[in-house]
Amino acid sequence: MDMHDLHLDGNCEPTVLKKSLECAARLGYGVVAIGYTSAQDKPGKDKHKEKLSFAPPSLKLDSDTKAVVGVRSKGFKQLTRVNMVLSEGSETHKLRQDNIQSYDLLAVQPTTEKMFHMACTKLEVDIICPDMTEKMPYYFKRIAMNAAVERGIYFEIPYAPAIRDATLRKNVLTNAMTLVSLCRGKNIIITSQAVRPIEVRGPYDVTNLGLLFGLTEQQAKNAVSSNCRAVLYHAATRRNTIKSVMSLQHVNELTSQDRWKVRAGQEASGIIEEEDCQEELPKSGSQSKKRRKSDSQSGITHNIKKKK
Repeated sequence: MDMHDLHLDGNCEPTVLKKSLECAARLGYGVVAIGYTSAQDKPGKDKHKEKLSFAPPSLKLDSDTKAVVGVRSKGFKQLTRVNMVLSEGSETHKLRQDNIQSYDLLAVQPTTEKMFHMACTKLEVDIICPDMTEKMPYYFKRIAMNAAVERGIYFEIPYAPAIRDATLRKNVLTNAMTLVSLCRGKNIIITSQAVRPIEVRGPYDVTNLGLLFGLTEQQAKNAVSSNCRAVLYHAATRRNTIKSVMSLQHVNELTSQDRWKVRAGQEASGIIEEEDCQEELPKSGSQSKKRRKSDSQSGITHNIKKKK
C-alpha cells in the first residue's frame, strides 16, 4: 500500500522544494502533493491580475533523479494542490474558477465558524484544513463535522509546524486532539506541510505521531494510506463528473468495444443522416431471416406452455 504526503509547501524556493521531494521519495512515500496557499486579497491590488497569475507549480522530478534517490514504491506520483483561505461567503465563487479547478486537490482553510460550517455542508472541496498553529477563534461543531464525513470530505492535521516551535507544538496538539475527539478519528489525514527537507518524517514515524493526536493504531495507519487514497478518489469524482451522476470521458480514451457509444450519440443528435441508418436495417433483417432458417434446419422447436 502506497504511503501519501498530500501537502508539501510549494511556496518555498524550487531548489528547496526539489530536495523535499527527494527526501519524501527516499523515505518511501508513493504519492506527494505540492500545495500552494492563496494569499488574502490586499487593498489596492488588481484582483483580476492576481487571479490570472494563480497557476499550478510545474516542478517535477525527472527519471534520473528518481533513480539516484531510489524510489521504493512502484511509481512515484506528484500531484498539485491549492489551499484557499476563506473568511467570507462571497469568496466561495473563486472555487469554481478554471485555474483553481486545474489543481488535482482542492483544500479550504476557513477562518470563521460560518465558513467552517459552509465548508462542511455545502462547498465542493476535498480537504478542510483549519489553521492548527493558532488558537482557534471558533469551536468545532460535531453536527457540521458529521455532515462533512457523510459527504466524503477529510480533515487535515499537519505535523511539521509542531517541530519548529514549542508554542506551535502546543497549539497543534490541542487542536488535533479536539478535532479527532469530535469526529471520532474518522476522515482524518496527516500531512507534513514541510517547508524544508529536514521537516519531512517517514510514514511509520507519522503513524506514531497519530497516536499522540488521539487516533488508534489502525486509524493512524489509515491517515497516511487508505484515507489519503479516498481523498484522491473524491477529487477525481469532483473533477470528472457532473453532480456525481454523469461522467466525462474523451473519445480517444474509449476502447474498441465502446465505440458504438459515439455513433449512438451522433444518431441521437442528428449528425448521421437517416439514410445511413436505414442502409443497415436490411442487413440486420437478412441476418435474422438466415438465423431463423438455420434454426429450423437444425430442428430447434419452441414449446409454449399453456396456462391451466
